[in-house]
Amino acid sequence: MDIGLYLLQLIKKDHELFLSPFLVAADCLLAEAIKLHWNEQPQHADRESFVVLTDADVVAMLTSSSSLEAQRIIETLLYKPDNICIFDQVGEGHQINVRKIYAKVPLCNGRPLSEVSVEAKRIIDGLANLEFTYYVRINP
Repeated sequence: MDIGLYLLQLIKKDHELFLSPFLVAADCLLAEAIKLHWNEQPQHADRESFVVLTDADVVAMLTSSSSLEAQRIIETLLYKPDNICIFDQVGEGHQINVRKIYAKVPLCNGRPLSEVSVEAKRIIDGLANLEFTYYVRINP
């Protein structure tokens, strides 16, 4: 049971880190910059090569993009993250959300740990609090 609880604690920490609104917002903005960049490219551009690019390659591609908006987004992500505004009211900006949380429960003697441990149930129930819908925009 101790190993199962430890595993659940790790799952919770992982979710808290990678599903933080700021990281989800950054991911959304990066995806938008990439989309804007590709929309500026000719139809015959080699989009298949994108999958093998490193992070540094993607940053270089976006900083020199023919899309000024893609350039603005990557510059903000890299050098002006304080200009990223996350809010919970519908308005200007991109919607970001986390609607599905990995909530698999380790087994203990063939039963879900959350059925035999109050602490495990508390952790699993707390994962639902990580779901959100926000909006992100870049302030000038």
